[in-house]
Amino acid sequence: MRNEIIYDKTGRPDIMVTFTPDELGLPAELNGRAVAEYCISKYQNTLIDGVPYSLPYMEPTTGINHDEAVALCESKGEGWHLMTNDEWAAIALKAWTEDTVPTGNTLAGESHSHPEQRGKIFSRGKTLAGSGPIEWNHDRTQLGIADLVGNIWEHVGGIRFLNGQLQIIPNHGAAAGADQSKDSPEWQPILTADGKPIYYNPDGEDIVLQDHEASNKVWDGVPFTSLDTEIEVPEQLIRLGLYPPEGMDAEDFFWVDNDGETIVFRGGHWDSGGSAGLFCLSAHYGRSCAATSVGFRSAYVRYSGNL
Repeated sequence: MRNEIIYDKTGRPDIMVTFTPDELGLPAELNGRAVAEYCISKYQNTLIDGVPYSLPYMEPTTGINHDEAVALCESKGEGWHLMTNDEWAAIALKAWTEDTVPTGNTLAGESHSHPEQRGKIFSRGKTLAGSGPIEWNHDRTQLGIADLVGNIWEHVGGIRFLNGQLQIIPNHGAAAGADQSKDSPEWQPILTADGKPIYYNPDGEDIVLQDHEASNKVWDGVPFTSLDTEIEVPEQLIRLGLYPPEGMDAEDFFWVDNDGETIVFRGGHWDSGGSAGLFCLSAHYGRSCAATSVGFRSAYVRYSGNL
């Protein structure tokens, strides 16, 4: 892992955190092309002349809907894309495994659990990108990715729910220009061992993983570690940050609406308190949602030969 400056097609710089595929456990090949490195925006993105950038002490842009976030990131040039859920989950699991899970802006400019940790507030409780302490970085060092916990929710690509059915763009295709539109044929369900689609169904005070669609159309949220299941959980769900690994103890919340198409936000925001976290997920809103509490960050695939 290292920090570097990458220039997009406009010639302007982004500060990125760069990993090998092995470091994140992500594919070393996308669409038949060898991947040398995955580069993640160090900072929540801000728009400059209509283009997103990863720069410190900037105001993260919000009020962008899902399709706009995808298009803006891809407009930066070949290899650029909206950070995917695959990438988010890989970083979250890496931090959890290495015991570096960060805190963040979860209480109007400070950490709810460590009030001495503060960032620079610019609006309501939002803080400037990267203005918090190193404990707000994914590895708790100066080299880490900032603000994955709290501050603003973040759109992630390559994942959605349709009437509670979990669907993904397989093989990390969302990082390689796959069609992520609502009617794209590239969406595929994750299947149980006997070949049935997996559904996340709110049921009373629980969210239950099942192999059938629920007739009761509702939404609800539970702690991530309290997800219940009626099926044998595929390892892929753990790898994608969609079911807790054994031994996890975390307050992060997980919200799902099983009525219609919902896209995914990650991380929580400045007023989420203990429900925010690396494994926090909201699948409660449609792709047209453009809230002042939701932003995004771009990522970049460096293919072998493009060093």
